Amino acid sequence: MDLNKIHTAYFLGIGGIGMSAIARYFLDIGISVHGYDKTPSKITSLLIEEGAVVHYDDNPEIIPKNTDIAIYTPAIPKDLNEFVFLNNSKIPLYKRAEILGMIANEKKTIAVAGTHGKTTVCAILAHILKSSGVNFSAFLGGIASNYNSNFISNSDADWILVEADEFDRSFLHLKPDIAVITAMDADHLDVYNNKSKMIESFSDFIKQIKPGGTLIINKELQIPKGHNISNLLTYHDEIKSDFYCDNTAFRNNTYISDFKGVIEEESVIIGLPGKHNLKNTLAATAAAYSIGVKPMNIFNALRTFTGIKRRFEVVYKNHNVVYIDDYAHHPE
Repeated sequence: MDLNKIHTAYFLGIGGIGMSAIARYFLDIGISVHGYDKTPSKITSLLIEEGAVVHYDDNPEIIPKNTDIAIYTPAIPKDLNEFVFLNNSKIPLYKRAEILGMIANEKKTIAVAGTHGKTTVCAILAHILKSSGVNFSAFLGGIASNYNSNFISNSDADWILVEADEFDRSFLHLKPDIAVITAMDADHLDVYNNKSKMIESFSDFIKQIKPGGTLIINKELQIPKGHNISNLLTYHDEIKSDFYCDNTAFRNNTYISDFKGVIEEESVIIGLPGKHNLKNTLAATAAAYSIGVKPMNIFNALRTFTGIKRRFEVVYKNHNVVYIDDYAHHPE
C-alpha cells in the first residue's frame, strides 16, 4: 500500500490512543479521516476539532464510499457490523501496527519496546528531541503534558519515534535503526501462553534492527541468544552501565542525580516522581545521545519535562491532599 496515494482513510476504534496518533498523522499530511468509536471521549472531540469525521453508531452505511484504506485496532470485536462489512469489502483493511510499520519504515526509526515504560521513555525522548531541534515525528501511547498530544508532527521528518508494542507481536512490523528495550516481564499471556514465548518475540524484534543499528537495553535484562549486535548500549539507575546514576537524592519533589558512564554530569534534575522513572530517563538519554543530541541539550530538556497524562499525574495538590491519576500497565 502506497500511503502517498491515499485520499480517504477510515478508522475502526479511532478514539484509541494508538489509533488517534495515526489519524492525526493522516490529517497532518492532508488525508481525509473518518472513523468509528463506541463512545465519545476527549480524544474523539479533539480529533473532530482537528478535522476528522467521527461517529458512534455501528453502521456500515456511514462508511464513506470513497474510502481508500481502513485501519482497525485489535480491540475491535470481530462481530462488529462495520468490521464484518470492511473485512468482506474490497477496501484494503490493515491492523494499526501494520500501518505504523509502513509509516516508520520509510524513515530512520527509534522504536521503544518493553512490557512497561514504553510511553514514558517515548515521551521523555520526544521532549528531548523537540527541545534540541531534531527533525522528527512521534507516535506516543499517552498524552505528553508538554504538548497536550500523543502525536508530535513534522511533515518532513528525518526520524520517526514510535512505541514498539509487544501485544499481538505488533512490534515485528517495525525495522528500527535504534531499538530500546525497557523490560521483559511476563505479560500478554493470552497471546504468548508463557513467558519464554514472549521472550522469543522480543528476540525476533531485536533481529528486526537494521544492519549497523543500535540496541539500548536495561542492564538487568539478558539479551536473547543468537544475536550479533554491533552497537549495544546499557542503562540502569544503580548498576554500572553505559548510562547510569550515582548519588541520587530526592529533594523538593524532584530527583537530583549524577549521571555516569558515556556522558557525565553532576546534579542532573529529573522532574518525574517514582524511582522507576530514573531508568526511563536514562533510556531516553541513551537514545538521544546515540543520534547525536548534545548532552547539555538533554539535561536542559529533562529539567523542563512535565510528564504524561495518567502516568503518576498530579491532578490536584494542596498542603493536606494530593490526588494522583496513575494508569499502570503491569504489576511491576
